[in-house]
Amino acid sequence: MSNCLNCNEPLEQTPGKKEKQFCNVSCRSSYWQKQKRANASAAPFQETLAQHKKAIVTDAPIEFIPLAPEPKQPTRRELPPVMPPGLTPTQQQAWKAEQRKKLQEGRFK
Repeated sequence: MSNCLNCNEPLEQTPGKKEKQFCNVSCRSSYWQKQKRANASAAPFQETLAQHKKAIVTDAPIEFIPLAPEPKQPTRRELPPVMPPGLTPTQQQAWKAEQRKKLQEGRFK
């Protein structure tokens, strides 16, 4: 037979089930709140606060962190020129050759 971890009252265990550690919900909650308070201390908070104050006082530049990624700029290959309608096959070949030449020279429109 075991006792409650919070109030030390004897606990009745049910065979074949997980062993009880607390007599009720309020004892369980109270126990873990005490554990939390016992493990917490003001020292880490004070150290962090001192570091933040030091960072604010110094003249160190603040890095810019964008909230959203920059929009992707379209490339030449993503925006190919559109062939004007109504060209004859000979004119189409001439237009394609002209576009290839512009692309090679870097004069792409």
